[in-house]
Formats: sequence, structure tokens, C-alpha cells
Amino acid sequence: MSEQVKQLVAVTRQPALSAGVDLVLARLADVETRQVPGSLAEARAHCLTQGAPDILLVEVENPQTLAADLAALAECCPPQMRLVLLGERGDVTLFRWLISVGVDDYYPAPLDPDALRTGLLRLLGVPLATSLRKGRVICVVGAAGGVGTSTVAANLAMALADRHHRQVALLDLNLHHSRHPILLGSDYAPPGEQWWQATGRLDGTLLAHTAHQLGPRLFLFYDEGQELVLGAEQLVAAVNVMAEHYSTLIIDVPDLRSHALQALLQQADVAIWLHDFSLGALRLLGQFPQGGPAQRRLLVGNHCRGKEGRVPAQALERVCGQPHAAVLPYDHGAFVRAERAGQPLIQQKSKLARALTSLAAELVGAQVAGRARGGRR
Repeated sequence: MSEQVKQLVAVTRQPALSAGVDLVLARLADVETRQVPGSLAEARAHCLTQGAPDILLVEVENPQTLAADLAALAECCPPQMRLVLLGERGDVTLFRWLISVGVDDYYPAPLDPDALRTGLLRLLGVPLATSLRKGRVICVVGAAGGVGTSTVAANLAMALADRHHRQVALLDLNLHHSRHPILLGSDYAPPGEQWWQATGRLDGTLLAHTAHQLGPRLFLFYDEGQELVLGAEQLVAAVNVMAEHYSTLIIDVPDLRSHALQALLQQADVAIWLHDFSLGALRLLGQFPQGGPAQRRLLVGNHCRGKEGRVPAQALERVCGQPHAAVLPYDHGAFVRAERAGQPLIQQKSKLARALTSLAAELVGAQVAGRARGGRR
């Protein structure tokens, strides 16, 4: 067992699961990580030959032999080693039994990368801020105006609601003029009473009255001709209340000029940084604030400008310290159909729709099998 630098070994066999775990491990700082192909038998062999790590993350391949495999693994591992299992069954009885026999945590399929990362950080002893909210808060932030922040936020919200069956709230903080209704094929119909005008009494009933419902699981919050005047404490508190009532809250952040928006970004579970491969984006990405240790950050490029003067993707990745999660191709025809025919991008058949669909799948941990990281470019 290590005394200073923590060691984490992940033993997985399925390619899609291995890719998801790889993304999680890449975001862990000050940890020595290693991936080994296999399941519990291979994990036991690794511990016998290489020694037990601080944290062992293992995919359960055969539930029928799970008890015997765990007993064999326990023979060669010290009691202070933390064991985390990944499996197919989301069974409460199984989870309780695993905890009773000494397993520290269990994550069923499909893998939730944010939940896994938060759990690993806790096992590593990283202090995390706690909140009563249950829903995941995702902030979409652009490196400049006109890079497609509203387009990405709106279509991700629809994809998560329709294809992944999440209860999604889409919150547009540009209260002066929202493009979300037209992006989602709807008319403008802002409610008379607004959530931001009643943060002191915000609850499920008020949210239902102030939401523009676009489907059985998609709710839009926006306004017209107004200005956001909430302080940091009020805004963060209001978002936390919303996250108690929806499984996913996607926030279209217009800019980071105010302290309230910066504070909100710090509290987000996921931050999607969107850029257009411009020199201005390169400068701004290097200055963007970092969130908390549990925050997951995704770098997304949008080819919404001409090829001339584009900054290489590798240069942007060096500034951000991470690879691109997705690169969105430019598709003029898809935008025309969305604005003139009221057909949302995510519902069309195009390369752009496929890229947005893949990004939505990555947010919920539904990894696309066979997709290489380099293929996103």
C-alpha cells in the first residue's frame, strides 16, 4: 500500500465501460492510476503479483460466482484497501449485501461518470461540499458570443429528456432575449410570474407555474426583455431548489461577467466549455475559472466559423489541460430547418445531430462502443 501518492487500479473488460472509466481516471489529480483488462479473477492476480493498490475498481463479469470471487480476492488484499465494483444489476438487495461483505461502493450500468468520480474522490479523502439537491447541474458556457451556447444547451436538454428519459429543466439566464423556444420548435410563451422574481418562495408548485413545458419530461425557464438582478447567494440557492425537483438542470450561461454567474459555475456538477477555434477563444479558455474538485469539465469545439484562422485543436487542449469531449461540425441546412420549419437539430438526421447525440450520451455515461477519442475530431 502506498503512503504518499495514492494508487488506483481499474480492472474492466467491456470496451465501452473501459472508455467511461478512462474518462473518469483522467480527471483525478495526484493519483497514480492504471487500467488492467479483466474482472475479479484478473484483479486477484494483479494484487498477488503487483501488490494491492489503495483503491481497486473492478467490473463484475459473472454474478453467479460473485461470492466466491470476492472471497478469493479478500485472501490477498489488506483490509484497508478500498474496493469498488461495477456491475449490470441495479439491485438494492445486491447493493446491501455487497456493503455487508466489505465492498465500499457499487455502480450499476449504465455508468454515471460524475457519480463514480465523486465516489472515488470521497474514498481518496478529498473534501467535497455537500448539498441537499439531488439533480445534476450542467452549465453550458461559451468562450465568446455566437459560438452556439444556446443551441447546444437546448438540444442536449431535449436529447436527455427524450432519449435518456431524464426529467430535465432548461434554464436560460439570458433574460433579455431567449432563443430556446424557437430552437426547440415552440412559440414564445413566457409565464406571467417568473422564478427569478420569487426566489424566496421557490418550490415545486411555483416551478410548475413558471415553467414552459415542452414535453412530458422537458421544462423551459426563460423570460423576455428583462435583466438578471440576483446576487450570488440568491442565484445559487434558486438553482439548488430547482435541482431538488428535476433530475437534470441544464443552464445556458450567457457570460461570466457577474459574480453571481461565476459563483453558479463554481457549484455546477458539469461545466461544458464551448468554443469556435478562434484566437479569442484560446485567450479566454486560459482564463476561465476552475470549479470544485468534483466538477466534471468537458471541452467542446464548434466549427461555426470558416477554416481560415482556426486555432489547432491541440493548442486549445493544451490551454485547458484536457482533450475535446466533442467537436461539432457546421451544418447550415440543419440550422435552416430548425429555425424555419421548427424542427430541432437533435431530431434531424445530420452529422451535427449525431455529434450532439453522442455528447448527450457521454453526459449520462452511455458510452458509444468503438468510438475512439481521436475520432471526435
